[in-house]
Amino acid sequence: MREGLDSRFLEQVRSRSDIVEVLGQYLDLKKAGKNYVGLCPFHPDRRPSLSVSPERQMFYCFACGAGGDVFTFVMKREGVSFAEAVRFLARRAGIPWPGRHLTPPEEARSRHRRRLLDALALAAEFFNERLMGGNEGEGARAYLVQRGISEETARRFELGYAPASWDALAKFLVRQGFTEQELADAGLVVPRESGGVYDRFRHRLIFPIWDVHGQVIAFGGRALDDTQPKYLNSPESPVFQKGSSWYALHLARDAIRRDRKAVVVEGYMDVISAHQAGFRSVVASMGTAFTREQARVLQGYCSGVVICYDADAAGQSATWRSLEILRDLGLRVYVASLPAGDDPDSLLRREGREALARVLEGALPLVEFRLEVAARQATTVEGKLQAVANIIPVLADLSSPVERETYVREAARRLAVSEGALWQELRAYGRRGRGHKRPPVRERIAEMNEAGRRPALVKAEEMLVRLMVDDSRRVERVRARIGADDFHHPVWRELATAVMEMAAGTAGEMDTASLAAGLESEQALSALARLQVEEFACPDPERALEDCLALLEGERKRQRLRELGDVISEYDRRKEPVPAHILEEYQELVKTVQGRKRRPG
Repeated sequence: MREGLDSRFLEQVRSRSDIVEVLGQYLDLKKAGKNYVGLCPFHPDRRPSLSVSPERQMFYCFACGAGGDVFTFVMKREGVSFAEAVRFLARRAGIPWPGRHLTPPEEARSRHRRRLLDALALAAEFFNERLMGGNEGEGARAYLVQRGISEETARRFELGYAPASWDALAKFLVRQGFTEQELADAGLVVPRESGGVYDRFRHRLIFPIWDVHGQVIAFGGRALDDTQPKYLNSPESPVFQKGSSWYALHLARDAIRRDRKAVVVEGYMDVISAHQAGFRSVVASMGTAFTREQARVLQGYCSGVVICYDADAAGQSATWRSLEILRDLGLRVYVASLPAGDDPDSLLRREGREALARVLEGALPLVEFRLEVAARQATTVEGKLQAVANIIPVLADLSSPVERETYVREAARRLAVSEGALWQELRAYGRRGRGHKRPPVRERIAEMNEAGRRPALVKAEEMLVRLMVDDSRRVERVRARIGADDFHHPVWRELATAVMEMAAGTAGEMDTASLAAGLESEQALSALARLQVEEFACPDPERALEDCLALLEGERKRQRLRELGDVISEYDRRKEPVPAHILEEYQELVKTVQGRKRRPG
């Protein structure tokens, strides 16, 4: 999770980035005992669920389970990678970014990336200067006036004009010291088959695309004549991945944080017109279907998303998939219905700010919107059958029985079918999802016994990790009787492995900052944060240690017993004698685990 950066540099950044101070720039934190508490930014939180430990330099939300150290918080909140979070905190602390720890290939990639960003920044200035002054940008300026975009807004969005010349930008950037290959890698030029390059964007209104920090990473261009395609975007590059980028997020993120809600539209002009009209939490997905990576970026800033696409797009299957992605990540999803044939830009130009405000205020929760779409389908018998088929999975996904019952009643009313028929369809859908075959009785009994043991096992594994982290001298006692592989839950197994590897040569309380740095999964880091943040008292740690070890040892013996039972059954199936050592081990385990001898049957 955190490889590739020098550990001493990471520790320097961590030590200069007090978690209470950093999180306090985002959240209103209040002292509560030895910790601080505040509203969690990663889920809809009305009561302070997030706890921050200044002593352990960890945070944890007791409602949604988000947790980790200061790097984790910045990653989730800003929607950036680990390396970008470190860079963000290093800049904040005034710590220079070291280059010496990089391998030669890493150093070359970093240098190349910086060169591309520099070229893109200069290209943005080149385009902007040609829009704002001189005769060649006159047509583009007239187009903006026609679309109702003010000069102030054009400057805020750093709009530009790409001259009609085949190579004006290429010549300019080559004079600044960039190679043609660098310009091609940045997506600014296209190589000619005969040699040389030509500008990708020509005679177009230019829309810079930025990352979350406001660095130009790509461009979009709208043709100012009949050239096709009407909109042309930069290709993906080492600095631009469409599947994780949002248009104008760096301009909208403060408003999104304040409103705890983002408004997602389709096009550049939709965003620009909306911001000009005062709707500052609007971003564009650069296409109707967006990815889980884009959704995760938004998740770092808000708890709700309003989709404001045109009516035709909102019915497309790609859009439904986008909405499901948002919902699956725990975001509240609303759909704002625009008048037929309108997008936010056209609505604003025709009817003004109040019209768009009404549309956004009337946004429906996702389930209600899908019910409305289904109801519009149900005008014929065939349409009604299709509408029911479309809405049943939506109803089945509702976790609250009260919510499901309410929406079943509403769906029956809107689709003009009986509630009983919908409940019957829901039950049939559930059976299809689970399958019809029931396991044999013996297997069902074994599954029930396993289910009964599992919560106790998971608690024991958690307690053992907690006790080892609190005092690393206990690690050797644990390791003498069980290994990390004896931990069944993947999170506690990962933590046990990291603790056992780190404990060599240490005594007393473990360095949890270094422990966190070695973890691979976000779930393990969150679990470690919870152990560090929550108040916990164990009156008899030694007795707890012994009880937990005994439970895991017993489970290991039961697992071995099951394995030997399978081996013996295979010998019986082949009508071959069971080797004496296998039978002896099996019988000894039966005595230990079950208190009586028996052969598997």
